[in-house]
Amino acid sequence: MLVEAVDRGGIPLNPARVNAIARDLGLEVSRKAPVEQTIERIRACLQRGAA
Repeated sequence: MLVEAVDRGGIPLNPARVNAIARDLGLEVSRKAPVEQTIERIRACLQRGAA
């Protein structure tokens, strides 16, 4: 849902929530990482899982 919302033009307002989603997917995420970068990593992880 996060990626779909971003694709529709939404920007998450809570970076901690984005980081939590990334960690739930098994990604290591720095608290200092830009939200946009974390979202791209989530997107890549989901694409790998679909392949």
